[in-house]
Amino acid sequence: MGQTAKGIPELIRYLKRFGYLNKEYSPDDNNQELYDEVLESAVKLYQTFFKLNVTGKLDSETIEVMAKVRCGVPDNPVQVLSKKKQEAIHGKQKHKYLINIGADYAFFPGSPKWGYFELTYRIESSAEPVGGFTVEEFEDALGRAAIEWSDNSMFTIEEAAGGVEPSIRTGFHRGDHGDGFVFTNPTLAHAFAPSDGRMHFNADKHWSINDTLTRDQFDIVWTAIHELGHVLGLDHSVDPNAVMFPTVDPGTTKRNLGGDDIQVLLNMSSNAQSFEEVLTSLQGMSKGQTAQGLHEVRQYLYRFGYLNEKDITSLNDSNKDYFDDVLESALKRYQKYFGLNISGNLDSATIKLMAKPRCGVPDVMESDAGKCYLSGKFVN
Repeated sequence: MGQTAKGIPELIRYLKRFGYLNKEYSPDDNNQELYDEVLESAVKLYQTFFKLNVTGKLDSETIEVMAKVRCGVPDNPVQVLSKKKQEAIHGKQKHKYLINIGADYAFFPGSPKWGYFELTYRIESSAEPVGGFTVEEFEDALGRAAIEWSDNSMFTIEEAAGGVEPSIRTGFHRGDHGDGFVFTNPTLAHAFAPSDGRMHFNADKHWSINDTLTRDQFDIVWTAIHELGHVLGLDHSVDPNAVMFPTVDPGTTKRNLGGDDIQVLLNMSSNAQSFEEVLTSLQGMSKGQTAQGLHEVRQYLYRFGYLNEKDITSLNDSNKDYFDDVLESALKRYQKYFGLNISGNLDSATIKLMAKPRCGVPDVMESDAGKCYLSGKFVN
């Protein structure tokens, strides 16, 4: 601490990018290359997460881990490390620019979740991966990853049928591919928390589905299992044996969920509020009101064809749970399709029907142009 070096700004970007410094932290103009107490504490937090010797110094062991290829999703020491460890690292006085540490299990902040457990995926790539890795190999890897999670959780994950809106959109991309998270050299892949559904793989990495890899190849099956974990709501684990551990070495494979992964899934299952419970809490809601959980109703209506994709992607944290004209119109279409009273409200009959188990294929209606999904996609 107290030393200066030209690489400090890059270290700050790394620690911010992966969750160890708040975005607001910025050193004084005259101290851009100063290794101050905030950086020292952030490095200690990083070392604790990766179970390194906690020195607060950029020793060789820490630099070696930072240089590894890894998942692009930030680590979440807020939930993964314990308060006891926080006090050991920072003492009782916490700096406002540091990430505070909370509970011991690994969910995304706010524990976002899907409103249903039957998920589908579709491959939509904007780039071809280097090294001749094929679409067929990618399909195989995704299928294996889907089975691993389906066999060990309450989710069922399958490839989407033609013409059906998928829950998950995945594929290969490179560089700046439009989601705000540019693929750089150390990043293998990244995904988004529920119920976004995007899962992207870096096309500039050498991928393999083989059981034995060369020293420059990365295991596509492990990466697909890992990123699907993020899509389901899991954050990174501090357990190096867990699939959800953030770094991976080239030439290695890891294709089964570890004990930590499964324990988190059990916690998710026991703590998850069912969609039926969410619906029950929303009974009687109508246009102009706001209530937590309305975004799950929107996801349901989108999933089964009553809302367009733009109706979902245009939402943010400030309006996703507001009962607006768009949601009212979608509910009216749903009520009309099922012969209910067309009120546009979440009345008891509508909630009862939404809570029922159902086929995962979106509903279709007859129109003058033929059969179409209510989202506007026509089918034969």
